[in-house]
Amino acid sequence: QLNEQGLTIFLTTHYLEEAHALCKRLGMIEGGKLVRMDSPDNIIGDVGSIVLEYFDGGQTRQLFFEDKTQAFEYAKGIEGDFNIREANLEDAFIKLTNRGLEDEA
Repeated sequence: QLNEQGLTIFLTTHYLEEAHALCKRLGMIEGGKLVRMDSPDNIIGDVGSIVLEYFDGGQTRQLFFEDKTQAFEYAKGIEGDFNIREANLEDAFIKLTNRGLEDEA
């Protein structure tokens, strides 16, 4: 309610789902540097709103696409299991910082 009344609220969190739900604008910081600042939906849209995940050489790979059709077309060439889903802020952070999923452990 305070934000709707024009008050700026500064929130710091590692929970990107929380940031997506609460923030109109957010900044992603990695290693003390601002990586990206925009609305959550714009950040996700800029990296790709659809994620294709699959295993390759023992590692999880992620590719980003504008829509599911593009992701399914690419997935036709993948051997094994894959997952196609909507992207989220965590995906965008990993993509923008060039960190792999294995770096999160």
